[in-house]
Amino acid sequence: LRGALAPVRQRHDPALHNGACLLGLQGVVVKSHGAADERAFAAAVGRAFAASQGALPARIREGLRACGL
Repeated sequence: LRGALAPVRQRHDPALHNGACLLGLQGVVVKSHGAADERAFAAAVGRAFAASQGALPARIREGLRACGL
């Protein structure tokens, strides 16, 4: 059963999803968990890079304007 559940465990591994983007800022800020190991911290850096490359703050700003906010 362990082998069958390995893909599920990997997909939901918190270390691979570490880092939360903070909204309301002019740039990209990603907060990592304080107990993050190297793998989790690398995931947070990757999340920050992806948000920066994808112009996340500008896209959020445009979305809010489209909603009239």
